[in-house]
Amino acid sequence: MLAMPEQLYKNHEIEILLTRYKEHAEHLRHLDLFDIKVVTGFIAIQLLLGSWFVGHPVPGNFKVALIVIDFAFWIACARTLWSSRNRRKEIVDTILNINEALGLKIIGAYLPGKMINPDVQRYQFYWYEIGCLMALTGAGVVIVFS
Repeated sequence: MLAMPEQLYKNHEIEILLTRYKEHAEHLRHLDLFDIKVVTGFIAIQLLLGSWFVGHPVPGNFKVALIVIDFAFWIACARTLWSSRNRRKEIVDTILNINEALGLKIIGAYLPGKMINPDVQRYQFYWYEIGCLMALTGAGVVIVFS
């Protein structure tokens, strides 16, 4: 890691930390909106495909191809969400480091007997991926039985 010249950051540490905090918080908001757009787009495509194939049955040979293509879309969606989740973890780790540097996890630093930020419990369930998989399954069932 390259060291910054001392004159650039000396006596500006708080401003740098606050700027990084704001940037990362905004990035988290953008990632959340991005994930929602990916999931709703995928589910909308599944609903469109399912409703179209109900009214327009597909010959047997093309059903397998359509299911493979639909599965490829699901893989792309899941991979995008996975990458987004990994980036989100990096951002949260950075924010937690900034919180620690600002003393927000020190009991009594700002409030008597309390810390500003509670301990973070990391539990992430894959709701988006499960929803997309269910939409894929629904569209697949419609394709197979239409």
